[in-house]
Amino acid sequence: MLIFGLFSIYIFIFSESGLLERNRLKSKYELLQQKILQKKQANEQLQRRLEEYRAGNYSQSDIAASGLIYSDGKVIIFDENYRLKEENFPQKNMNFEVDLFHLRIIWIIISIMVVVYYINRIKMKEESSDG
Repeated sequence: MLIFGLFSIYIFIFSESGLLERNRLKSKYELLQQKILQKKQANEQLQRRLEEYRAGNYSQSDIAASGLIYSDGKVIIFDENYRLKEENFPQKNMNFEVDLFHLRIIWIIISIMVVVYYINRIKMKEESSDG
């Protein structure tokens, strides 16, 4: 009965179609949906900008980004060692996650330990009742 209980927990929680795997896949699916939405929004923005360029409308930021300046514009020269903004650096994800494979191994080890403890307990009861 104990082995059946431990095995059923393994099947329903830790297996390939268990709860942990489904939660991981759900979060991965939501992340992919979010990325798809961001790509669609970026695509729409690029589409609008392309239509503006075809019409000959260029914004001041586009002109400045291309390196052109107006006749009354000012040029600022930076030294080579100026500081970059922190927002240019990608943010690292600091979430700690344990791989499902490792959780499965841990569960198997714990299950084996519980079964060995249970068997030893039964043997101790038999020895104490015999003696």
